[in-house]
Order: sequence, then C-alpha cells, then structure tokens
Amino acid sequence: MYPCLKILILLLILLQPATSIGQFKLDTQIDTDYFDVKGNAFTITVWAMNCDTGGVTNDTTAYEIIKFNKSGLATTSTEYRQGIVSRKTYYYHNKTGYLIAKASYDNELGPQRIDSTSYEYNEDGKRTTAIRFLNGSAISNTSFSYWRNQVTAETTGVSNTLGSFVSDSKSVYTFDEEGRITTSGNGMSRQGQTYYLYNSDGTMKSMHLGSLESDLYWSYDYTQYDKRNNWTERRHFMYGKLSAIERRKIAYR
Repeated sequence: MYPCLKILILLLILLQPATSIGQFKLDTQIDTDYFDVKGNAFTITVWAMNCDTGGVTNDTTAYEIIKFNKSGLATTSTEYRQGIVSRKTYYYHNKTGYLIAKASYDNELGPQRIDSTSYEYNEDGKRTTAIRFLNGSAISNTSFSYWRNQVTAETTGVSNTLGSFVSDSKSVYTFDEEGRITTSGNGMSRQGQTYYLYNSDGTMKSMHLGSLESDLYWSYDYTQYDKRNNWTERRHFMYGKLSAIERRKIAYR
C-alpha cells in the first residue's frame, strides 16, 4: 500500500468471507474499506497524498488500480510509481466466491520476488487456514478459530532455506451484526486493543487505541461524493491533525 497510509493504518486482517467487493478486505489493511462501493464497479483508482507542516504533497504518479469481475470480486490490484508498475497482485476465487489464493509480484524488490498465500475453508464457509509463501517456500501458517462473534488467528512462522521471515503471533477480532470489525488485539491486553467506529452509511469513522476515550486515534472526514453517493475524497486525521488526503475514481459497468 501507499507509504502515507502505512503510518496511519494498523496492519490488520479482516477474516470473514464474502461474495462481494468486501471480500477484497480479507487480506489487506483495514483501510481498504475504500473498495466498498454502491453499484457494480469495474475499476477503482486510488491516490493518496501526504500532509505535513509544509502542506500537501500531491504525487499523481503514485496510484493503485483495482479491477473487479462482474460478480464484484477483485481480480487484480496494480500499484504504480512514476508511471511504472511497482507491484501487481492477482486474486483467485472458487465457484462460491471465496478467495482461495493470491499472488503478488513486487518489482521494487526485484522481479523474482513472489509473495503468495493460499486459503482453506470448512463446510460452513469459514476460513480455517492461510499459508503464506515467498518465492514458493512457505514462511507462515495461520489457523482460524471461531466463537460467537469472535475470530482468533494464530500465526506460526516457518523457517526454511530462506530463513525466518514471520514471527509467531496471535490476533483476536470481534465483529458486529453487519460483519464489520469492532475490536482487534492480542486478546490479553486492553492497552493493545483497537476499537473501530462507523458512520450511519457504514463508512469507517475512527479507530481508537486502548479505549474509545483514548487520545491515540485515527479518524476520517468524507468531503466529496460521486453521483452514486460513493465517496471520492476523504481526509485522514491522526490525533486530530490532518495527515493525508485520499482520492478515488470509480468506473462503473
């Protein structure tokens, strides 16, 4: 993702399978709610601009294009830097619409770098396993367990001839009745817990670290919309100060 977003967004995984554009959020950062749209999207182009004490840095040469099939499932995501493809990701789904594999080719780190993940589901359609590979060698295995509205993901790093790239970890997520993430953390410490709030239209409103009253928070202000009432510009705030401006252009079928 864009560097300006990495400082804003915690690296979190949304776990519930879906058969809509929202499925794209399964294995990307929480901020990928900007791929949720009203209507049948063909492509979504996203630009993100840093905001600092010197103003706004508008680099229109850095952007991302996501393509969707007629069922609303993401098929490719292509990131550009100075007009050149820096990273491209392919998404593969089964007949039910569940994501079963993805593969990313990173040109910035060398064309030989291939980062891929495969997924398995149980009879109820819930994800049970995610295995990540780097250049064909497994580097991590994540298992998922479910209890009421809670999902636990336990990741085990795999050592091989390439070395160890992923540390063992545990993440616990809770969801509301709409399937939106409400909390995330390690399940042991409230200080490391992140809380999520949403606007009435379902868009992300804010994220709070430690508690809903915490001064450590990220928030969003939606400033422009298209004719289908999908936002085309939103502003990111960190601790109440403007940090980035994000714009998107949606092409419909």
